[in-house]
Amino acid sequence: MVDTRNQESDPAKISYHVPCQLKYLALIRQTALEICQRAGFSQSDAHQVEMVVDEACTNVMEHSYGGECETSEDHDQNTIRVTFLEQDNSIEIEIIDQGTGFDYHFQPVQNPDSYLANQNERGLGMFIIETFADAVYYEQGTDRGNVLRLTKRR
Repeated sequence: MVDTRNQESDPAKISYHVPCQLKYLALIRQTALEICQRAGFSQSDAHQVEMVVDEACTNVMEHSYGGECETSEDHDQNTIRVTFLEQDNSIEIEIIDQGTGFDYHFQPVQNPDSYLANQNERGLGMFIIETFADAVYYEQGTDRGNVLRLTKRR
């Protein structure tokens, strides 16, 4: 489902269910860049939003669902619901999944210096999310599923 408003001054809301498959990350990243451009974000901020959304959705696929999922006719099962909401001076992104979720507040944020010193290949997702998003809200197991809400201000 896609909901957009055509008038330039109206805030845009774009929402869709994406199958839990890595090949759909490009669509999510492109949407993030497009809505940031429409909202007047700098190129740097737009790319930060793109990275945050990509990391968050990748984490859902890998950790909440345990990897890529088979597609289902049930729009909630094995999907990620991504909603972009353009507001006056910010963009809010809501990511909802029906996977196992995790305790966000007890996840360690990797120190980039340690990451480089240990020659890790993975593990900076939480650092990217916490660094580039201005506000992060996560709730596991709500009546809608696991909800991650990210805000980036202009």
